[in-house]
Amino acid sequence: MKLIVKSTKNPSEIYVRFYRGKELDITSKSGFLINPKFWHKKGYVKNMVESQSSRFLNEKLPRLKEHIINTFNESYNQGKIINKKWLDSTVMSFHSQPLKDEENEKFYFTPFFEVFVDDKEKEVSIKTGKKLSDRTIKKYKGTLNVVKAFESERDVNLRWRELDSEFHKFFLDYMTNDLLYNRTNASKHLSIINQVCSYAKSKGIELNPYAANNKFSLPRDKTYDPYLNIQEIKNISSLDFSDNPRLDNAWIGRSMYTTCGG
Repeated sequence: MKLIVKSTKNPSEIYVRFYRGKELDITSKSGFLINPKFWHKKGYVKNMVESQSSRFLNEKLPRLKEHIINTFNESYNQGKIINKKWLDSTVMSFHSQPLKDEENEKFYFTPFFEVFVDDKEKEVSIKTGKKLSDRTIKKYKGTLNVVKAFESERDVNLRWRELDSEFHKFFLDYMTNDLLYNRTNASKHLSIINQVCSYAKSKGIELNPYAANNKFSLPRDKTYDPYLNIQEIKNISSLDFSDNPRLDNAWIGRSMYTTCGG
């Protein structure tokens, strides 16, 4: 396998040439660009270039080659056809990019969510032999619409790898502060997102580890001890109630100690 830069124009595409004897010789764009003057003919970025771009490429290009080799071994063992289309698809999968529109759900959350809703509309319950209720489907579609509105508001297309704790925080903030949802409604939407992630995991979709472990839920409110501690009792006992004859400091102190088990 070789990495090649064919042009002298800046920027130029880095190509992958994958060959195996005389039986196989295919080339595909790597998805990476470079200034040709920084490219070494042996297939790497010149070390003299101390820049973030050069460090990035010298880190990613070896990983791309390793990814292609590993995918080839798996594909060849499974009897798949190894051709330019295969190489194009392998490179695109390295970048987590769909090769065509129908593959979007492998890399993007919302397209898969739409597939999830379609599948649920057709699903028949094993217990009842009936399809899911219209009310349940409406809930799924409601959460899907909230996710789409969030993407539109933030001008993003959520990838599976982006469903992490940061997304959790921003999405929850969007529901509670922008949409003014109460905790019950917000919790229901998060629960459905967990269902979608679990369904995606069962379909072999590669998720962010955070999403794969059903982490989308409402944080619990801080609980407070209903009992007074010793210092709090002392503080109350030291208050001056002389202007109110019905209150007696000694009696209040004894009552609080007794109530608190002191």
